[in-house]
Amino acid sequence: MACKTEKIENTKTAQELPDLKTFMTGVNKKDKVSGLKIHFAFCNRKRHG
Repeated sequence: MACKTEKIENTKTAQELPDLKTFMTGVNKKDKVSGLKIHFAFCNRKRHG
């Protein structure tokens, strides 16, 4: 039984590796700054104290 589970785990990790690579490339594509920026009201609020 232990041998069968090890083989299943190895096939799962083998299938996940290319998905992780494509995921990382997708994340790295977002490094470029887009023209639209999100503005929150609390970021530019003047604090009186």
